[in-house]
Amino acid sequence: MQWLEDNSKDAEMLRGIELSPLDTLSAEDNKKLAERVQRHNGALTQLVERFGQLARDREMVAKADHWFDRDSKAVLAEHRRVLAESWDSLVTLRTLLQDRQDVLRELEGHVSNKIDALRERHDQAFDNVRKALARQHRRYLKAEPIRGRAYIDSLAEENEAVVELQQQVSQMREALNALKAKHYPMGQGAALTCRQREVYEQLN
Repeated sequence: MQWLEDNSKDAEMLRGIELSPLDTLSAEDNKKLAERVQRHNGALTQLVERFGQLARDREMVAKADHWFDRDSKAVLAEHRRVLAESWDSLVTLRTLLQDRQDVLRELEGHVSNKIDALRERHDQAFDNVRKALARQHRRYLKAEPIRGRAYIDSLAEENEAVVELQQQVSQMREALNALKAKHYPMGQGAALTCRQREVYEQLN
């Protein structure tokens, strides 16, 4: 039956689209961006619920026995409503995917800036610690310039503040990679386009 087939096609399309909520932690220090991420996640939740309701409505329309006491006007009106909702849900999904790419690009830019700032703080901390250690070990550096510099560098890299900043840089890089992984590939957009064409044919 067409209605149940439409449910299967929607389910298959949605399985191939990255629709997991975006992490707000990456934007916690930017109120405007954090609010935009929250709005996107809220819209995502509503859309998933909308497709769920649409699937249930189609199942009901597919049950002929349910409509035996309703006139043709009511049956056709419900058919048209569910079909219109099928189209509108897909349009909303396309809009949400476009918004998702914009939000992801903004998040990536924000995280990249945080990485640059942390990297600069790390390098400055490393340089300060290295200079302090060089003053403490000036005799060794004078006697063993090459080994001395390597020794000083290794000590500086193990400094608690330097290690902590390096860990923060690594965490932000992992967050950035996770954001990049959430961009949907071209195949997802093609699947949505194909599904819209099918539903558009039903509208005519």
